[in-house]
Order: sequence, then C-alpha cells, then structure tokens
Amino acid sequence: MSTPTERPLVLVIEAGGGGDDAHYASAIISQESFQILTTHSVERGIELAEMHQPKAIILDLNEDALDGYGALKLLRETSSTCLIPVIVLVAKNDHESCIKALDLGADDYISRPLKSRELTLRLKTSLSGPRRWRMNSAFLSAGDLEVDPIAFTVSIKGRRVDLALMEFKMLCLLMSRPGEVISRGELLKAVWGADADVDIRSVDTYVYRVRTRLGDCGAMLQTVRGRGYLFQKP
Repeated sequence: MSTPTERPLVLVIEAGGGGDDAHYASAIISQESFQILTTHSVERGIELAEMHQPKAIILDLNEDALDGYGALKLLRETSSTCLIPVIVLVAKNDHESCIKALDLGADDYISRPLKSRELTLRLKTSLSGPRRWRMNSAFLSAGDLEVDPIAFTVSIKGRRVDLALMEFKMLCLLMSRPGEVISRGELLKAVWGADADVDIRSVDTYVYRVRTRLGDCGAMLQTVRGRGYLFQKP
C-alpha cells in the first residue's frame, strides 16, 4: 500500500466559495491514490500552493468567481508556482472562459458536468507532462525561437515566452518534426493522451494560443487546410 508521502499531492481551490463540481472533483481525486488539499479561499490557495508545491492544481471557476482568474494569474507570475499544472473547471459551452483561462496560463480545462474518467485522465496527463517530455526531447531551435525541454523554457531572441503545459507540448511536437504535416487527431493523442475525452477543436484553440504568444515567430506554425498543422523553419 502506498504511504501518504508517495501519493501525488493535488490542490483544489474552490474559488467563489466552491460548488458541487468542486466537491465532486475532490471526491474523485481522493479515490485515485492522490493526496488532496482543499480550500474555499483564493488567498489561502495561493499560500498552500507555495508552501506545499502540489503536483497539480484544480481551480474551480464558478460563474461569480472573478477572483479565480486573479488566482490563476498570480500562480503563473510567482516563480515557485509558475510550472505547477493548473486545470480549471468551467461551465459547459463557456468558450469565453476557456480562452480567458488559457490566456492567463491554465494548462487545461474541464467543462461541467464533470465526468470522473475525464478528470482522472486529464489530471494524470498533466502530472506526467513536463517530466516525460524532458526525457524524450532534445534542444529545439528555429530562427530566433529556442525551446529547451530540459529547463522547460521557450525564448525568442533571449526573451522568455511563457507557455501553458499543453501549449508547450504541442510546440515541441511540431518543432521536432519540421516540414511534416501532423493531423489534429495525432496532435490530440500526443498532447492529451489516447484515452482523453477532448474535443478535437481544442487543438485549434491551443495552436492559436501558441501562435499568439510567439508573436512574429508564430508564423512558423502553419495550417494545412483539411490535413492539420506543420512547423516550417525560416
């Protein structure tokens, strides 16, 4: 039997006072061999993240939880928490909240109502993301763009560019196969996992976010209509 210290720690921040889905998420996580910390306070959530360095954070963005976005922004701006994967819970079909959360640095999102298998798979994917990628990737560069999978950093002309975990994985995959068209389906499986219940349109959203964050270098991520995407070196 696993001891508590061997089980990955997950922090659940129930912004806006929490809700049924946040409680459900906590119940699911506690049954999946994870340690769990739960708080209804955004401020306390930030403190717990810095103090305990959880392996992942689930942030519940309730409809009235305006502080949740502030928490996400602060988690990404703080050096001790900036690399901790953050999964946000959003309302069904609330694409605006999804985009806003991704823009602020969320690594992934799950729509209500929660599905236990989806939450478990996405959480495990986030937990295995950067560590697994570092072991399988070499230093990548193209023009002014440089990606270091060992340090988990992206830079343009020496200036650091902050990417969410899923954005980073997608960029690494495309850059590692320059000039090759990679289908949306393959990107979906490689980034989220073969069993993940993720809408294929999420691929387009993440590619758009990566292009935006890379500025002029984003033009190297090209759309091949009807086929997928490719990375074209200058």
